[in-house]
Amino acid sequence: MYLSRLILNSRTRRVQNELSNPYEMHRTVMSAYPEKLPENERVLFRLDIEPTTGVPVLLVQSKTAPDWKMLEGNKSGGYLQEGLKDNPGVKQFDWHLSSGEVFQYRLKANPTIRKDKQRIGLIREDEQKAWLERKAPQNGFELLDCVLSRREKINGSLYRDGQRHELCFVSIEFNGILKVNDPEKIIAVLCNGFGSGKGLGFGLMTLIRCRG
Repeated sequence: MYLSRLILNSRTRRVQNELSNPYEMHRTVMSAYPEKLPENERVLFRLDIEPTTGVPVLLVQSKTAPDWKMLEGNKSGGYLQEGLKDNPGVKQFDWHLSSGEVFQYRLKANPTIRKDKQRIGLIREDEQKAWLERKAPQNGFELLDCVLSRREKINGSLYRDGQRHELCFVSIEFNGILKVNDPEKIIAVLCNGFGSGKGLGFGLMTLIRCRG
């Protein structure tokens, strides 16, 4: 697996546009990969905002190595913050998890349910938390703590078949502690993402091992 970290320059018009339109950010992310990807590839990305500085940080996870050269230098219009070491930064890693291990997690997701063959966004906080609580045992882990933050609606648009389609997503950031129960199941969902809207910046969960 590859995890990329890109620190964006929010003063540029291109970044400002992508912050408000996840479909455009998806296009930028996918431009770092070959047009034809392996069938088992799932490129996930997540936009984080640094709490103290407000700087946007883009995380991208993939099985295929990315090539971010098109975002470096003048050709990108200053998409990345300049003067920073390892921006973009890319590291290669493998998931090595064991039953009983405890991790801090962060997940940006679009909690939904299916109703009358349609996906309906969950609005209430108790419904959103219950959504992740249902997902946990299905995907090999137990929630020990769960805090919801950055609850917002994200609007965007895409052009398909010559028509403009307006999009609206319920975006929730989940933070907390989890315990691994089934390593194989949780690794599968870490690689493939949680819930709907994965192509638009949802579903990427990151883990930090708890020490002690």
